[in-house]
Order: sequence, then C-alpha cells, then structure tokens
Amino acid sequence: MSYTPATERTIYFIGTTTGQSSIMKVFPRWAEALKLNAVIKGIDFVPDEGAPRYREAVRFIKGDPLSLGALVTTHKVNLLKASHDLFDELDPYAETLGEISRLCHVAVWRTRSVGASGSVRPLRLRSATCSSPQREARGAFGLK
Repeated sequence: MSYTPATERTIYFIGTTTGQSSIMKVFPRWAEALKLNAVIKGIDFVPDEGAPRYREAVRFIKGDPLSLGALVTTHKVNLLKASHDLFDELDPYAETLGEISRLCHVAVWRTRSVGASGSVRPLRLRSATCSSPQREARGAFGLK
C-alpha cells in the first residue's frame, strides 16, 4: 500500500473497519468544538496483518510533516511488535504491556539528515489515560 502525504493536519485511526466507526462521524465535531484544526483518516488492516504493512504505516506517519499521529485499536500488540525499532521513545506502559494505543510526534523537533524534506519528528508512544476529553484530544497529538 502506498500512502499519500497529508495536505492538512491529520490524525490516523488504525483499525479493521475504520470507516464504520462512530469516531469518523464524531471527530469532526470534536475538532470543530475544540478548535483542533485537524482531520481524521482511517487506515484499515486485516487482523494479524503482516509486519511489512505495519512498518510502512509507521514510517509514513513518522516521516510526513502533517501527519500528527494515530489512534490504534485492533492492532495494538502486532503493530508494536512489528515496528518497535522505528520509535524513538516508548512510554512505560508500552514497554510493560507490549502494546500501544496511540503514536504521536514528540513536541521538540530533532534534526536528522533526511534529504530535501528537512526535519523529521520522532515518534513517542503514550498511554491512553487522560484527565479530560479536551486534554486527550489536544495533548495526545501535541495540538495547541
């Protein structure tokens, strides 16, 4: 599968039938109410998808400047197993449980040589805990 670079700030939803999920209808309303200035797009994998497909998705999100991160549902364990080495940081929950709920870019930019595309933001994994929906929606992906 090839991914098209985002043309606006985008959060991905990684699952099996993302188009049927209520989040695809709810998120645009949340984004508007919370002034997130971001859209959501689904990435569907079959259960137990092969490691190369998971790695390709993580590489894409990591390297695309307008891709803010992703929420992960069905593939929490397999995605991390397949792409553990692609992350610059893992939170203690991801390390202990061997699964992830979301991946997001670290707030501080690190410069690496990536050719004409400039700086790349490394990924950090966080637990799914939060104190409020607004904090979750904004803080999970470094949104201001």
